[in-house]
Amino acid sequence: MKFNASRSRISPSTNSIVWLVICSTRSNALRDELTKLSNTTGKFKVGSQYLHLKTDREEIITDSKEDKRELILKVWYPAKINTEKRESYLNAGDRIGFAKKYGLPTSIFNYLDFIETNTYEKPKIVKGKFPVLIFSHGSFSKASGYYSILEEIASHGYSPPSCRESSGMALNWQANFMQ
Repeated sequence: MKFNASRSRISPSTNSIVWLVICSTRSNALRDELTKLSNTTGKFKVGSQYLHLKTDREEIITDSKEDKRELILKVWYPAKINTEKRESYLNAGDRIGFAKKYGLPTSIFNYLDFIETNTYEKPKIVKGKFPVLIFSHGSFSKASGYYSILEEIASHGYSPPSCRESSGMALNWQANFMQ
């Protein structure tokens, strides 16, 4: 069954309504539940960063024979936190991608600015050796949908890299983001 985006559009005001409900909640505990990912249970703080890998291998999904295969990995890892800030939940590229996929306005995801993650942006890696656990999010999904799980894995001393889409808008946005 094909998804019909035109029949499921959400008005831009829906985002405001969602946030109004969260803010007007009398219970701070409920509001906290709605705006914070679960705490990790491992002994390590979690860091992440993107790696943009360029190869000399031919890219077979584009028309140009000169194109070479590129991969974008997001790597979560046990981290030493100093003054790094927490990472936002779903970066701009993911938000735009989800909105376009489902025919929604990008503003529908503005409430995600208030979600607190357990991951810090580009901190140093804790000294030691940590096993790498390759994470595959599967077809038609994104690793960002597994954010809490990846944080939890890294908090226990593993480093789970996840591969991101490496063509089109995602690659262009990500390459600009990483500079």
